[in-house]
Amino acid sequence: MTKEQELEHRLAIAQDELNSLIDILDDHRLMETMEKHTKNGVSALKHIINLEIACDLKNDESLSWKKTKIENPKVKESINALKSIDIDGETMQYIIEELGMQEQMVKQLIATYPNTATEYLINYNKEFTIDEVKRAILYPTLTKSQDIKLMVLDNYIDYYTSNDLERNVMKENAYFYVLEDHCNELEDLI
Repeated sequence: MTKEQELEHRLAIAQDELNSLIDILDDHRLMETMEKHTKNGVSALKHIINLEIACDLKNDESLSWKKTKIENPKVKESINALKSIDIDGETMQYIIEELGMQEQMVKQLIATYPNTATEYLINYNKEFTIDEVKRAILYPTLTKSQDIKLMVLDNYIDYYTSNDLERNVMKENAYFYVLEDHCNELEDLI
């Protein structure tokens, strides 16, 4: 077996083990527990999704990822400085705005927060559902016809999948499919 074949074999085994773990979590209704955040600030479920992506040798997405732990001493110094002045929410918001990171922070919070916390925050504006808000924040570049296509695909995925991880991955893939689909058959109807 060549080194490349060995690597492919090991990753295929890791993928099978990961799928078995996901099935057990899903069968025992533990997926809600998996939405809790790890010390890295993302859900345990997100770590599993990332493992799945990293094991897929046909998917290049993980090649651009950086290590989760930030080891930059200036970052640690900045965090310590902020902790030492007992920073409040308004001051932190001001700092984020001054850095030009508001949109990124909203995306990070929506993407990594458990749904219950996100729903609580969204309840200030009852006009939108959590899925509508997430779609608007995470996927703001869709045209109206693309958004309609994505809603149709999302409904189909919701109806025909029972595994939360599979559903999330399929919905993300559906977004990219709609984004890359250059056939605008709905454009004239809207």
